[in-house]
Amino acid sequence: MLEALARSSAKIMVIRNDVTARQRREIGDERQRIPNWIGTVTANATRGGYRLMSYLCQRLAGAPARVIGITGDPNTPVSQERASGVDAYLAGARGARTYQLVFSDWSYADSEQKARVLLARYPDTNLVWAANDSMALGALNAVKARGAPVLVGGMGALRGALRCAASPRAALPPWSAATTSSAPGRWCCSTTTIAAWISPRREAPARRWTF
Repeated sequence: MLEALARSSAKIMVIRNDVTARQRREIGDERQRIPNWIGTVTANATRGGYRLMSYLCQRLAGAPARVIGITGDPNTPVSQERASGVDAYLAGARGARTYQLVFSDWSYADSEQKARVLLARYPDTNLVWAANDSMALGALNAVKARGAPVLVGGMGALRGALRCAASPRAALPPWSAATTSSAPGRWCCSTTTIAAWISPRREAPARRWTF
């Protein structure tokens, strides 16, 4: 897409999903081979995964985390970055264990199916995290169907997750988009921190802000 728009007079801003390191080697960074590509705005996915798992583990009230993870397409950098953030937190959490991390296609249906299989395989799981809200809501449905006391967390601000946040049972931590709980499955939704790369002048290198 970037190469197709390279000769356009329009200014290009890439939002949410960055290009991969391999693609950058091929097309260069912002304002280089494609001068009208002025910047990139993405989420700090690693930090988002870390914060989500931090909050979920706090909700366990001292019990060691027994974790199932469902992330996105392995070819999408953000799916790997969110999993990396989760792993970074769990590495320092006493007694924490990840039973299995699986890839998904970012959809509700695929996540629900995989969560059902994984919950049966690891019946003492107490945390399930997913790399977006659609997958987390699918996993939550699998948890409810099993009647398991499992805390479920996801990332983003999907409308369905925000409707959960509107519940009177919701409680918002400072960094979270929303949380709520419903027995037997409990729900947590986390936003990720936004990072922006913008080059204001053609000759200037790309800049990065996190906010």
